[in-house]
Parts: sequence; C-alpha cells; structure tokens
Amino acid sequence: MADPKSTIAIPGTVTDVVKSLRELIGLLRELAGLVRDGAKFANSAFEHHQSRRAAGNLDGLSFAPQGSRRYLEAIAAGNGSLEDVAAIAASQDATAFDVEMSMQELSGYRDALREARGKAAGDRLDAIICGEFGKDRLRRLLQQLVQSCTGLDQLPESAPIEAAAILKAIEALNVEIVSLHDEILGFAR
Repeated sequence: MADPKSTIAIPGTVTDVVKSLRELIGLLRELAGLVRDGAKFANSAFEHHQSRRAAGNLDGLSFAPQGSRRYLEAIAAGNGSLEDVAAIAASQDATAFDVEMSMQELSGYRDALREARGKAAGDRLDAIICGEFGKDRLRRLLQQLVQSCTGLDQLPESAPIEAAAILKAIEALNVEIVSLHDEILGFAR
C-alpha cells in the first residue's frame, strides 16, 4: 500500500486536469514563442549594430575634402607647392592607424556582407579596400607622390598629372563607398 504522504491528490475531475494541462501547454508554447522572438530580436539587433559599424568604417575610408584632396586639387590645378605635398604626407600619417583599423574590421565583415547582400556586395567591399583603385592602393599612390617630391626644390612637371589621376580615382572610390554604405544600411537608391 502506498504511503499517504507520497500520493498527490488532484482536486477536481479529469476534465479539469486535462483543461489545466492544455493551459500549461499553451503557456509553454507562448513562452517558446517569446524565446524564439527574443532570439530573433537579439540577432536582428546584432546584425543592425554590425551593419552600422561597417557603414561607419566605410565612412572612414572616404577621402574628405578637408584632407589630402584639397592639396591634391591645388597640385592638379598647377597651383601646388612642396608644402601641399608635405600636408598630404602629414594627413596620410595622421589617418594611417584609423584607416588600417577600418580596413581590418571591414575585411572581417566581408563574409557577413556576402551572406546578407550577396557575392557582388562582398566583391565591391574588397574593391573598395584593396582593389586597383581602392583605399589601400590610393594611399600608396599618395605615398609615391610624396616620395617623388622628397628632396626637390619644386614640384616635378609630372605632379599635376599624377595628382589629377589620383583625384579621379578618389572621386570614383568615394562614390562606391557611398553606394555600399547605403546598401549596407538598407537605404533605397
């Protein structure tokens, strides 16, 4: 015979028990839905944060008018001087760490971008970072311009042509950066 202390007495009818079990199952399903929705929300929030961070890093790769561009414009117009070249060198030095960090973070973001927006978006990011006229290549072209002027008394005759070519590539890069920035954040074009 069972110990009376170990038996569980359920008041009510079997119908009441079944009804209570159904309510419990409904609550558990609702709770599971909340957990699933919470996980979706957390994942969505993470993806949103990741996209915003990538867009910010892309912004850091653009060539701003107040940076090297204004000195390049003077050189390309034939009004440049060695001081403009020195200012380009100083601007490149001042931004080197931030640009390198942005390029590294964006390289790490590439797979997420490719998964979210497709292979073409990932390839565009690669081109922006290290393509023929990507940020890394343009910084090296600016360094070459600076080095070609080192130790000279005046700008070489080729400087305006080099500066104009670099400016053209910078404009194209900035357009690509804006386009991918907007795509990452989901803005309509």
